[in-house]
Amino acid sequence: MDKGIYYRLAGNGCMFLTLATCTSMAHSAMQKHLPSHPELELNNSLSFRYATIWNMFLQLFYSGLAFTCDLTAVLNKEEKISPAVRKFRFRIFHELVFPNCWGIAMFWPIYFFDRELIFPIATEIIIPTWQNIVVHGVIFAYVAWEMAFLPEVPRREEIRITPVLVMQITYIISLLFTKYIHPGAWVYDILGYLEGSVMFYLVFFSPLTLCVLGFYAQWAVRRHLFNFANTKLKQ
Repeated sequence: MDKGIYYRLAGNGCMFLTLATCTSMAHSAMQKHLPSHPELELNNSLSFRYATIWNMFLQLFYSGLAFTCDLTAVLNKEEKISPAVRKFRFRIFHELVFPNCWGIAMFWPIYFFDRELIFPIATEIIIPTWQNIVVHGVIFAYVAWEMAFLPEVPRREEIRITPVLVMQITYIISLLFTKYIHPGAWVYDILGYLEGSVMFYLVFFSPLTLCVLGFYAQWAVRRHLFNFANTKLKQ
């Protein structure tokens, strides 16, 4: 059994519970406040077209799967989960979870430029500040923690960039569908604000570009995190 497994159990368990709690609370808050705040109806109808929601469910799935895989190993019940599923667990982290997180980083520059263009203050009755920090900030600490304590990182030729490209292109298609087919509005106000300018294309394609950079950067990131993990494991 690798020494980092208990650190991964702690990280994945905490992240799964935190994201599950955020999801449940946001859903309950929406149902509670929607009747008295009709301006939230568009946000509610577009909830599954936000990149943050896609990333949350991806990390919920991964953290739950990773926790289960590691827990069965600790309990000496590895036969409960097939080797194929265990291999899939690591592939999905390197091919989707880690690189996709980089795309979410676009949130903060826009937020500090003008939060109303990406996270209007009115939405805080649904997603308060602490939840915003979790889904747009803590997620980076989580993937760094997981990367640091993974037993090994596959060679570049062993994993593919295709999954994250497919996910990002699918998301771009969903943005265009939302604008030009139904309901006829941009998911994010920043896109309407910049539409017609060169900056529009920069912002529109930045998440895809960042995800590609994140995919290729993970080996360098792992090298830097490896020293941190070694220090913890020797304590």
